Amino acid sequence: MAVSEFAALGRAHTGSIRKLCYKLEWKPDFIYLEVDDIYTYCSGSDPYCSPHVDLDYEKLLICHFALKQLTSEIQKIDNQQLKEKSHIRRYVKWAEYKLARKFPKPFPREEVSSEYPTELTTRVAISDPEGNLLVAIAKNLQRIINGEADALEVIFNEGLVISYYRFTFRATSAFAEAAKYMDVVAHKLPNMKTLEIGAGTGSATTCLIQTLTSGRSGEDESSNTANYRFQEYTFTDILTNFFRGS
Repeated sequence: MAVSEFAALGRAHTGSIRKLCYKLEWKPDFIYLEVDDIYTYCSGSDPYCSPHVDLDYEKLLICHFALKQLTSEIQKIDNQQLKEKSHIRRYVKWAEYKLARKFPKPFPREEVSSEYPTELTTRVAISDPEGNLLVAIAKNLQRIINGEADALEVIFNEGLVISYYRFTFRATSAFAEAAKYMDVVAHKLPNMKTLEIGAGTGSATTCLIQTLTSGRSGEDESSNTANYRFQEYTFTDILTNFFRGS
């Protein structure tokens, strides 16, 4: 019997055309995949190349200046602050390690000074949200370590970190890869319960909810109806600021 005859038969019984043809969608079963296979599937065959690679060296210079200034003036930092907060002591140790081993060498001699070149910081700050956030942290790093400034206030000032997380959507493949993995899991377990620990500003949450709602990786703007592929989605964070009504 032809498809048109099926449609006519459905119309005769219900008065309207019944949807008797469906599209089958096949996806790999993640349970039977090795870790390397999952990574290959989610990453794709072509290596990811970020469209935002400009000024990478200059951003490293900003980090170098910030850590160099911090370690060179460590004696000026409140000893009580270092004594009471072990995470600050560990951060200073990490800064010394990074300066000694991890930054590219050699730096141009005129660039490695104790002062931030105004032209460099301006160029990095206006380059993209990542550069803007990086400069703000670098300029306030010593005040943060010394207890004179609150780190969260610095990064959330004027929405710096919010803009940065939105920027990372386009600057990294991590969100797309996570969404593709969740798409495969949801295909097999459409009634799953999901727990996201440490949601922060919700940048990853937004990406994953779109995937679990639209039935594809990313936002499906062409779909007029929502297709929910989860029973429950719970996310947490240590701060109450991100929760409405808190």
